[in-house]
Amino acid sequence: MYTYLAEQELDVMDCSQLAIPLTEIASGTASFGPMAEWQSWFNYLLPRLVPIAMQAHMAEIHELLVSAFITQHPAGVSEPHIAGSARTSCTRSANSSWTNQSGMTAKFPLGEC
Repeated sequence: MYTYLAEQELDVMDCSQLAIPLTEIASGTASFGPMAEWQSWFNYLLPRLVPIAMQAHMAEIHELLVSAFITQHPAGVSEPHIAGSARTSCTRSANSSWTNQSGMTAKFPLGEC
């Protein structure tokens, strides 16, 4: 579906190249329900796009990444689930939440990790 994303470095792609799959993952899941391929691509993209999304000129990617996360994990996540992610000790002291324009809310634990 999005093979070009695995064939080149994501940090050299422009915003529109990264926005297309995130938009399709978020809107497709919200419109048609979960699909294994969208979930697989999201799991591939999430750890790779977080650093990119934090750049000032990539605000659109940040917003789309959060929207796609909410559609892929509407009930939140209680355990690390991305392949290759390491479990870390973490002290969580508070929670933060974010609601997108569709009214979907995600809760993000805060604390020192």
